[in-house]
Amino acid sequence: MTETIKQHVLDYLSKEGASWGGVVCRAVHDITGTKESVVERRCRELVNEGRLEKCYARVNGRGPNCIRLRLTVKS
Repeated sequence: MTETIKQHVLDYLSKEGASWGGVVCRAVHDITGTKESVVERRCRELVNEGRLEKCYARVNGRGPNCIRLRLTVKS
């Protein structure tokens, strides 16, 4: 099941491009029915594996930092 969730995350980002972490988690949750917290954990694992990149950004320069996820660029 873990690899399935990770694959859904990778598929979503390959279709949509870079996206906010919450958007990715909700989209994969809608597809698989898995809790969003589990999807977040799988995203962190993909970042640790080097398959995803994350950057922190503020929306409109206000509030806490939000995570933006994207596939890593292979050279």
